[in-house]
Formats: sequence, C-alpha cells, structure tokens
Amino acid sequence: MVIEIARDVTKRIENDMRHQHQEKMAALGMLAAGFAHDLGNPLASLSSELQLMRRETDSDRIRESLSVLDKHVDRISRILRDVLNFARRRTGRVENIALAQAVHDALRLLEHDPRAKNISIHVDLTDTLPSVLISEDDILLLLLNLIVNAFDAMPKGGKLSVEGKRTASGSVQLTLSDTGIGMNDALVRDATHTLYTTKEEHGGTGLGLPLCVDIMRAAGGRLDIQSKPGQGTRITLEFPPTAGSNKEDQVNGGEHSDR
Repeated sequence: MVIEIARDVTKRIENDMRHQHQEKMAALGMLAAGFAHDLGNPLASLSSELQLMRRETDSDRIRESLSVLDKHVDRISRILRDVLNFARRRTGRVENIALAQAVHDALRLLEHDPRAKNISIHVDLTDTLPSVLISEDDILLLLLNLIVNAFDAMPKGGKLSVEGKRTASGSVQLTLSDTGIGMNDALVRDATHTLYTTKEEHGGTGLGLPLCVDIMRAAGGRLDIQSKPGQGTRITLEFPPTAGSNKEDQVNGGEHSDR
C-alpha cells in the first residue's frame, strides 16, 4: 500500500510574495522624500539655466549652459533609474550575486535618505569575498531593510559598519553594526515577529525583519541579532557556501556574478 500526503502551499507562497511586495513599496515610500529632495536641486538649476538662456546672446555662454543642462539631466536620469530598478517586480530568479556590489547598490539608493546625513558609513569588504546564491531583488530588499533600521536606531547620528568575510567552513558572513540605541533581550526576540514594530509613528509595517529572516532562510542561510541597550546592534548574515566559492572567485577578486 502507498499513502500519499500532499499539502497545497500556493496560498502561503502568494501571501509571502504579497508581503514582500508590500515591504518593498513601504521602503520605496520611505525613500521618496530623499529622492524628491535630490531631484529638486538639479531641477532648480535647470530652470535657472533655461531662464538665463532665454536672454543670452553669447554663443559661448549658451554652450556652457547646455553643458550644465546635460549634467543635471544625467543626474535626474540616474536617480529615476535607481527608483525604477528597485520598484520593478522581478521574477525572483536565484543567481550568483557579488555581495560587495549589492551593498554598494543599497547604499547608493539610501544616500538620498535624510536620516543618513549625520551617519558615517564604513565598508570593509575584502576583494576575495565569494558571491552568494540569492535573487537580486531579495538581497537588495534585505540590505535596505537592515540599513534603514540602523539609521532609525541612530536619530542623532552615529556610525554604521558593514564588514564581510569568508569563514573556515566556506560560508560567507556579512555583518552590519551600528552605534545606535540598541535593544534589550525581549525586544530582540520580538523584533523578528510578524507585524511587531516600534516605529508606528514613522509608518513601520512590522514586516521588515521577519521578511529578512525569511529571505535568509530561503537562501539557506541565517540571520543573527546581537544588541544591548545603549551599545548598538550587530546583525550577522551567514550565507552557505556556493559552487562559485572556490579559487576562481579569489582569482577574479570576488567579482564573479551573473548580475
């Protein structure tokens, strides 16, 4: 006799995807003010240059203004491209991702965030850091959530450190440490519970850290939180060894990626 037991997980997967998209849109809304401010400066310069060009008769001066216009248009295009690349829903295709590049992409998006103004960011990622197997969308959303949480924990400014290393077992560790307000043991436990948030007044969804845990679990890794009140928070992401984590990665400076 054969007994078959089946469970339809379609709705769970759909709910997970919906929650992930909601968190992405919440993150995009959170970044909107910073992007709007960053767009405002080049737009104001464009307007000023166009006003001057209407009255200008010197061809050399007009060429200078055109150069300024071109520079600001490029800047606006880059900002909008960053927004669209992040907002676009992707297939979730798993690929080899260079962690250093992913960290750079996340920090570039967040450079527009006003909360980053008084925070110094130190990045120490070795050239031999192997790539990790994860979807591009997941790694970016993961890093954005964790970095924004660090910013929120340092409202008066501080330091964020991002460090990566390869362990003796071949796994890859990425550590984000802040000098913020920190959390007690009870808060550390509750922080990864779905819909739990201490940022209601700032539009917190309570999905960020649970989603980060789910992303790491889906990638075969783990997320560890260490924190003490007044002593900041240290979050360690540990990714499993991949087929690309070999000597070839080291020869290529860890830049091997399908991105």
